[in-house]
Amino acid sequence: MLRFSGLVAALICLASTLWVAWADWLRRSVTDQGFRKAMDMVPGNWTYYRDLAEFKPDAAVTNLRKAIALNPLNSSLRIELGEFAERNGDLVTAEEGFRSATRLDKTYASWGSLAGFCLRHRERGCFVEVAPRALALAGEGQDLNELFGGCYTYSVWVPNRLLGQYLSWLMGSGRLEAARSIAGRIMAADARGFTQIMAEYCERLLSVGDFSSAWRVWQWIRPPRPSGLGFDWRYFSGKGVYFDKDRVTLTGDEPESFDLVWRYVYLEPSVSYLIRARELPAGFRWVLQGNRLVLRYERVRGLVRFEGNFGFALAELVKQ
Repeated sequence: MLRFSGLVAALICLASTLWVAWADWLRRSVTDQGFRKAMDMVPGNWTYYRDLAEFKPDAAVTNLRKAIALNPLNSSLRIELGEFAERNGDLVTAEEGFRSATRLDKTYASWGSLAGFCLRHRERGCFVEVAPRALALAGEGQDLNELFGGCYTYSVWVPNRLLGQYLSWLMGSGRLEAARSIAGRIMAADARGFTQIMAEYCERLLSVGDFSSAWRVWQWIRPPRPSGLGFDWRYFSGKGVYFDKDRVTLTGDEPESFDLVWRYVYLEPSVSYLIRARELPAGFRWVLQGNRLVLRYERVRGLVRFEGNFGFALAELVKQ
């Protein structure tokens, strides 16, 4: 008798599994009829209503409300309700969806979605209220571009742990003046975890000719190893030139004139400088071009391009 009861239970379980699998197969047909049949077969499956919302955007709000009724603790459904309602122009329902998600889920997904809604519809009071909570929940790997845009527009304080990302966004969006204050906060906090983005910021300052500010940033960075940014030496990487520690080889295929090695230098106002360097082969000379100290090569007239190798030491710039 027990074996018979167990067999019946197993058959019922198998039938139930096959029934649900059949319903899923009908739903995956992505047709209105397929969705309806699946819902009739398994009426309590909230995922069918969520998927139908994507299939029929015009009726998305109705179907998402049904999904929420079946799974009321799922904050993602409420965020989707807000997104579809906003897309359909129903801003009241959209805000209701986003706000209800924040009451259920204390994560960036919920609070960031509400902050984005406030920003997109220029609700300053709403954004200023919500953004600090979203920032507090934000992680370093998340896309915070929209949130940072609102923080810039409405002068919302960004916490120290996100300053590197914020500085990167400010530079990427061309807001170099605003970036100055954020870089100042990073240096004041001695936030060494942001040295790489600060080196990129230093590079950006150099590109616009602000050598004084760039030098202050570089002195704060104190790079432990060459990075090819800021006031580091830059080496020619084209055809016919190979570096090996303190030696360089030219094959004769190099350009007729080019900068072999160079770096930016900070020149104090009203100070004269002298280049201190070792003797070099014909065609090579150290020059100061604006704020660049350059080892320049120019083929000597009447001679072929240089071919060979030689040892060289990087030049120094000394005050006179």
